[in-house]
Amino acid sequence: MKRSPMNRQSPKKVAEQAQRRELIEALQRAGLWECQIGPVLRRAYIDGSYDQGGFGIRAADVDCLDAPSGIHERRKRSSGGSLTMLANLMPACTWHNQWVEREPELAHRLGLVVRPGDHEWFMLGRDRGGF
Repeated sequence: MKRSPMNRQSPKKVAEQAQRRELIEALQRAGLWECQIGPVLRRAYIDGSYDQGGFGIRAADVDCLDAPSGIHERRKRSSGGSLTMLANLMPACTWHNQWVEREPELAHRLGLVVRPGDHEWFMLGRDRGGF
């Protein structure tokens, strides 16, 4: 089936996606393919500092319910976040990736989300390179 010109990816995007797949495979081979959001929530829950002021991390939010199903991007790709820079990417189970979307303010306070004006914003940009 022939693809229309509108569906084609640029060579740069194709290379970026290949590099991202290589990164994921490298994490898996190294035994590092585990949810990285759960441990952040666990530390905050145990510390209790984020239980103040009505935020409340629940005990049920801490544990991963499955193996990582994908990558959470701290600076979203729609905001120019790098798809290949390890500092921007966190393997995440579906439960915790959804938690970040449900709790954007708390996720930001915990460093799971980077926004314009944050000290890491520029560093995690697409134009800053890869792994």
